[in-house]
Amino acid sequence: MPDLWERLKKTMTEAYTTASERAVESVNLGVKKLDEATLRRELTREFAGLGGRVYQLLRRGEVQVGSDPMVLSHMRRLEELERRLEEKEREIQTLRGQTPGTTGGGGRG
Repeated sequence: MPDLWERLKKTMTEAYTTASERAVESVNLGVKKLDEATLRRELTREFAGLGGRVYQLLRRGEVQVGSDPMVLSHMRRLEELERRLEEKEREIQTLRGQTPGTTGGGGRG
């Protein structure tokens, strides 16, 4: 019996060791992926900041980019989105102005 017990003990010890090593590897991989995601988010934020600033300068005519099709395409898309946003903001203001008079105040409380 001691032989069987020793073999089982050795097998279980090896299994736990392997599981532990894999867990550590998984945690390390998870940490690296989180770091990667954080860096990507920071890059996106910086690109957005830069793009926003360039957009402001372009709108004010302080920067000229010529006829770069990609920049012009982005400018058109941004102008369209701004127009749609202003339209939605007006719609919301209109609804806010109508809501108190058309509802019985039943949504509050």
